[in-house]
Amino acid sequence: GMVKVAEDYKFGYFEIKCIVNSDNQFWSAFWLQSNHSYNPEISKGGVGGAEIDIFESFGYGKNIFKRDGVHQTIWCSGMENDPSDGQELNKLIVGYHKGKNIYTEYNTYGLEWNEDEYIFYINGVETARTSFADGTSKVPEQVIVSLCLPEVSTHEKDFSTEFIVDYVRIYQK
Repeated sequence: GMVKVAEDYKFGYFEIKCIVNSDNQFWSAFWLQSNHSYNPEISKGGVGGAEIDIFESFGYGKNIFKRDGVHQTIWCSGMENDPSDGQELNKLIVGYHKGKNIYTEYNTYGLEWNEDEYIFYINGVETARTSFADGTSKVPEQVIVSLCLPEVSTHEKDFSTEFIVDYVRIYQK
């Protein structure tokens, strides 16, 4: 399931305050995406559109490394000097960061996106900055909050999980 903001945005500061779901087969996410992130001729290494994962949390699971943490990742296609010759998406996991009780307490996840770089934050602390690929996206992007769902057959009929969002804020200059 997902919620997409009606308007697309170019540059600014994007923040969510939330408690992520803890089930290992779901994952919570807050991200930006262009309609052309995966088209190499349009994405052109990210300047024509990218997927910018402000955070993705993959739940508890059995992987101890991934517990209590989030990924921050940039995806694009059509990078100059792409070793896959455009056959694969280009990605940079800008960081994997532990949060403070992310399954039971509110944390904030933010991104400053400007003409030169992406700057990622967790609870107001900078975690990473990058201008990955051929530069930052220069086109309006969709703002999305999502909880990715597993196949229905993997859980009991009455199973439930929560991804609790206090707010989403978008600041524009």
